[in-house]
Amino acid sequence: MKTTVRRRLTNAERVAKRKKDKLKRRKNALLTLLVFGSGILFGTLIARGGIGKVEQKLKNAAYDLDPTLLNSQQVLVLGTDQSSGSTDVMFTVSSDGSTTHIEQIPRDTLVDNEKYGIIKANSLYTLMGPEKTEAEISKIIGKKVDHFARVNLNAIRMASDAIDGVEIKVPTRMHYDDYSQKLHIDLYPGRQMLKGTALEGYIRYRNDGLGDIGRLERQQQVYRALFQKLLSANSLIHLPGLIEVFKDDVKTDLSPIEVGALLGLMKGSKLSIHQLKGEPIMYKGLSYWLAAGSIHPR
Repeated sequence: MKTTVRRRLTNAERVAKRKKDKLKRRKNALLTLLVFGSGILFGTLIARGGIGKVEQKLKNAAYDLDPTLLNSQQVLVLGTDQSSGSTDVMFTVSSDGSTTHIEQIPRDTLVDNEKYGIIKANSLYTLMGPEKTEAEISKIIGKKVDHFARVNLNAIRMASDAIDGVEIKVPTRMHYDDYSQKLHIDLYPGRQMLKGTALEGYIRYRNDGLGDIGRLERQQQVYRALFQKLLSANSLIHLPGLIEVFKDDVKTDLSPIEVGALLGLMKGSKLSIHQLKGEPIMYKGLSYWLAAGSIHPR
């Protein structure tokens, strides 16, 4: 039987390890405090002043913190699947407190990159990471991307479960299996509450003859439904559960305060959703979405 001899740590290594363990304990304590404290806070507000006071507190949050914090800044949201890491959902979101703007970016959007050549936007994050993805998307949309949030699509399932789903009118029969991505879609037409894997399937379905464009239209439905439900006062009771979801399934350069500020700006605003302007093209046997103003590759 082989015996493993553990090397003794040097004094410097022990000090570094203690600091790291201390920092980890602090972060865990802060997260616990945030989860339970938020539930207590919103519960107290509801008990003292009713739902209206909670709405007003959330609406004022961005301005109480900093009137300029996140105001009109572009946040790039990337929804990635668990197997390949490619991006199935991509959009930017910004708010000025009056209107929240969502610009959908088709996953097949053509990117002409110096290192990789002609690629699709859905491979940017896997190939380049967040900062270079922000830079490429900034060039495509003609606006500077200020922040990013990479959301594992598992978070969509868990978050929709936490808020008891959203009401969606499924237009047609949807059945599709992709065992490589563990994606199984089995939906029947009609108005219904979708959550968990059913909502994820509705967002990702492409086999309706409309491809990516049809999927973007369905995503608009979901965004509007989520926008209304997540930012309603009644959904604030789900906040502790949603924080737990974001802890494991969201990677972002936004601080908790900045996330709160963005929610504060969005609360009470009207929602405007549009798709990146452009046209479908074929290049070397593959289909792409060519953004308006971009040069057609030859």
